[in-house]
Amino acid sequence: MVDINMLILYFVVPILWIASLKVRNGISLLVTSIILLIGGIVFLILSVDAVMTIARWGGGLDADISAFMIMTIGYLIMAATGLAFSAVFIKEKSKGKIKSSGVRHTSALESTFSASPQSRKESKYDLMILRNGDNLSGTILNESFTIQTTYTTLSFPKDEIKRMLFESAQADIQIMELQRGDILRGVIKDEVINIDIPSAGKTPIEQDKIREINFAKKQTPE
Repeated sequence: MVDINMLILYFVVPILWIASLKVRNGISLLVTSIILLIGGIVFLILSVDAVMTIARWGGGLDADISAFMIMTIGYLIMAATGLAFSAVFIKEKSKGKIKSSGVRHTSALESTFSASPQSRKESKYDLMILRNGDNLSGTILNESFTIQTTYTTLSFPKDEIKRMLFESAQADIQIMELQRGDILRGVIKDEVINIDIPSAGKTPIEQDKIREINFAKKQTPE
């Protein structure tokens, strides 16, 4: 008769541990790692007792005891690794650093950004709002923009971007919202943004003078 508790410890828990590590689930990884740690300690005590018994009566280690000791070491290594990674995953999740493509993460800062009345105004021109309060309407000439997030660096064509926020309440945090709804937070790397103003022509504006840019929605032919 198979002991259900040993079956869970031998197979179910390690499988859950691997799955938790793969999907970066900090809580699940922490729980499975603690279980493996407890099991590893118990196995270690049993292994030491078995070795001492063999040494007392004389003889060598058989295959079962050797495999048992190897499994014990494996459990302890998995437990230590899982505890370390679970702390990292939980910390990342608490700071909103783990993101999935197509999933929108909304913060208070993003809500303020989305509620901007200028960003909702429909126009054939792009709207650049400067930090001094001036508004510039025209066509942004930069073909693409790059944002460095906490996990990677991404570039998007201008037509895929809905708006960008350069000045925020959080230091060193800028926001790029895509037309499809994704919101990215990080550092926008373009230092100079060129805008073609109908009454003034091509005008380069340094990023540190810009508060927000709202891009005109590209019209698709019917």
